[in-house]
Amino acid sequence: LDKSQSLDLAIFSTYSSKDRTQINKITEYLSSQRYFDVWIDVEKLLPGQDWFSEIKNGLDQTVRRGGYTVVFWSKNLGNTGRYSYQGIKNNHVLVALLDNTPLPKDLANVEPIVQLYKDASLTSIHRLDNLVVNLYWLIYRNSKSIDL
Repeated sequence: LDKSQSLDLAIFSTYSSKDRTQINKITEYLSSQRYFDVWIDVEKLLPGQDWFSEIKNGLDQTVRRGGYTVVFWSKNLGNTGRYSYQGIKNNHVLVALLDNTPLPKDLANVEPIVQLYKDASLTSIHRLDNLVVNLYWLIYRNSKSIDL
């Protein structure tokens, strides 16, 4: 009988609004099929709120809970020049590649990096589950203070 507590699976998503359709599918899968608590702007931000403050709060809470920022990297996000640095500063970041756009210098050495764009060797569900497995491991490792 496993008496361990369930993991708090908090993630904060950073992406380009031009990729919203694809991100909505991914985050819906992470929430409904793999039980992650996903912070995503279209669900958390309301008209009239101070969006900057709410985004910072969402990031801070995710990191405080032991969660991770998932940077959904794409050409679109690269063109905006805007993505969250909070998770990166706290080493709580995972990069998910939506296409083969090169990473900027500050993300190039982040590990793990998960490829989500089409690959002949994996189905889309396998690519998503690679993301899930990496997130599970990172959150578990962080919750147990495992040092490698």
